Amino acid sequence: MRCPARIVIAILLVVFFSGNTKADDAAARTELTLFGVGGPDGHTSVKIDAGQLAELPQQNYPVETPWTDGVIQFTGPLLRDILQAFDVENTENGELTLHAFNDYSVSIPLSDAFDHLPILAMHRDGVPMTIRDNGPYWLIYPWHQEKSLRNEIYYARSVWMLKSISISNGGNAQ
Repeated sequence: MRCPARIVIAILLVVFFSGNTKADDAAARTELTLFGVGGPDGHTSVKIDAGQLAELPQQNYPVETPWTDGVIQFTGPLLRDILQAFDVENTENGELTLHAFNDYSVSIPLSDAFDHLPILAMHRDGVPMTIRDNGPYWLIYPWHQEKSLRNEIYYARSVWMLKSISISNGGNAQ
């Protein structure tokens, strides 16, 4: 029995648009949204992708985490550099709220980005991170350099599967 041409076309359209939806979803999951910064056309948010983040100077942090085995080499830009790219300055009362794809969120002092220099890790042992392995972005503190950061406070601030950062309390660009 032969399939009518309409059914074949319908199946091809479903397959075509399903593929684009997956590609669009994957692209959206590698965008990081910053709320509370001056964006184009007066918007108060901007979206940046992995390519833009890769253009910033990259740092390598060889650290052990409570959630992984052994020393892992995390690579990515300093959170400070990302914020400064949008004219965000350190303020006494500034605060960042980090939001993850798994609905976890935590607020941290804006000063953490400037005083402790965490990175927004994009690579784990040289491989780009995906949501499956806690990516696409994971805030990693320099536990290998600052032993005082090895505690529950900073572990709780180390958001993985990061999708957005809200900047408030004076942390906005002028």
